[in-house]
Amino acid sequence: WSRRSRRNHGVASRWQVWRTASAFALRRRAVVLRPSLALPGLTGCWVRANFITSLDGAATTGGRSGGLGSPGDRALFGLMRELADVVVVGAGTVRAENYAGAQLGATERAQRQARGQAEVPPIAIVTRSANLSHDLLVFTHTEVPPLVLTSHHSAPDARARLAGLAEVYDCSADDPEQVDPQTMLTALAGIGLGLFGLGQATYSVAANVQGAAVERALG
Repeated sequence: WSRRSRRNHGVASRWQVWRTASAFALRRRAVVLRPSLALPGLTGCWVRANFITSLDGAATTGGRSGGLGSPGDRALFGLMRELADVVVVGAGTVRAENYAGAQLGATERAQRQARGQAEVPPIAIVTRSANLSHDLLVFTHTEVPPLVLTSHHSAPDARARLAGLAEVYDCSADDPEQVDPQTMLTALAGIGLGLFGLGQATYSVAANVQGAAVERALG
């Protein structure tokens, strides 16, 4: 190897060691955060959101958000999924990332049961049109049927097309062609799903709900 090649290899090796150590530290921190994030004894309706941006403010790379995350980010994302009653995701993210249902191990399932939660949280897909392909992993690779939160206009057709694959909810308010965030969250709370984990694409839901904010109870 030339001197420059050896120098570059050394820099790359040190970067890999630092990145591995940082990821390990972040994963340990996610474990430490579990008790404070679990929020036992919650009443009412709570929203929890997380997202990642690049230094220039981009929320995706190559049209997907997953490429921006580090192992530590993914550990925190997994922890939030583990603790949520339901994981709310935009339809665009489901298509782009080809989301599957939540996958949890035996320990996480036991901890959820001890908190009075279902073993696995469902994925709730926010979609005005309900235009979702049957072969998406969210339908084919999941233990629990996803929830489709759609508009009044799209709900009847969605119930017919997605029968046996998903539970469809009409989440419109005044505008029958739009999904209303407050109506959506109220509908989920009405079926016992009070702690929502929002993915990157649905962060705006938390900000747009009147009287609600991230980690703040709805009135």
